[in-house]
Amino acid sequence: SLRRRLIFNFDPEEVRGFQIRYGGKVFDILKKDGAWAFAKNSGYEDKPVEPALVDAYIEILRSTVAGEFLDGGDWKDDRWGIKFKQNYVNVYFEKEKPQILYLGYPSRELNATYVHMDKIFDLALVHSKLAKRLESGPESFIKSDQRVIEK
Repeated sequence: SLRRRLIFNFDPEEVRGFQIRYGGKVFDILKKDGAWAFAKNSGYEDKPVEPALVDAYIEILRSTVAGEFLDGGDWKDDRWGIKFKQNYVNVYFEKEKPQILYLGYPSRELNATYVHMDKIFDLALVHSKLAKRLESGPESFIKSDQRVIEK
C-alpha cells in the first residue's frame, strides 16, 4: 500500500521526445528548438505536429497509474504478452535516462492490460482504457486538417 502507483515520474519540461511502437508502427516525436516534430525517417516528417496533442499525451503518460502490481509474475512468461517487448512507449529526457513502458496483452476479465517497466517493476496492470490511450499512432499527433487517412 505504500508503493507509488504512478508509472512514469518526470517533469514535463524535461521531456525532449518519445517513441511509440504499436501495431507494427514505430515513430518518434522530438522537441527541436522548442517545437514538436516527427523525427526524420518516420514517414511523417512532412506533417505538422499539433503541440496541444503532444501536451495531452504527455499528461496521459504522467497520470498513468498501476491498478495492481503482480510481484509474483515474471514478465518473460508468454501469457502476459510482454516477452518480446513488441509494443512500448519510450520517453526521452534532457538529463535523465529514458523511461520505457512495455505494453502486453489486455485481460478482459480484469479490464486491464499487463505492463512492464525495466528496472522499476516486473509486472503490473493498467486500466485498459488508459492503455488504449497510450497505444497511439502517428496520426494522433497531426493537426486535424492535415491528418492522413490510412487504407
